Amino acid sequence: MDALSWYGIAALAVLAPAFYFVRKIPAYLALCVLLVAAFAAATWRSVNWAEPSAWIVTLVGLMLCAFGLLIVRVMLIRSVSLLLLAEIKAGLPGTTDERLRDRPRDMRAFGLIRPSGERSVLTGFGSAIGALVAGLYALFGIAK
Repeated sequence: MDALSWYGIAALAVLAPAFYFVRKIPAYLALCVLLVAAFAAATWRSVNWAEPSAWIVTLVGLMLCAFGLLIVRVMLIRSVSLLLLAEIKAGLPGTTDERLRDRPRDMRAFGLIRPSGERSVLTGFGSAIGALVAGLYALFGIAK
């Protein structure tokens, strides 16, 4: 194995525990940026610029891995079901209704829905995201 491969393995070995131990998203993002920059800086001089594809693929793969773990972190943080289970385990009074009421506010903040009388309707951006998600679900066989 060449040095690039070892650096890539080392970067992933740092990324995995970072995902586990760094719970705040801004701190996780900062660490990921630092990790990718450190990988790029450490391997920059050893790149064969006549054929840089291995370096580019490794760098992009590292960024995509960090992004994928970021998505998982957001899903874990925002999961009403997981939060409800944690509240039940801890014996806390349920705040599930409050969490569910927060969802439309979040969707409005991200420009996915807009109020229309007593109801909410999808914006153009919300429709595009909905179509993308539906297409991905169909593509990967998630939707039945």
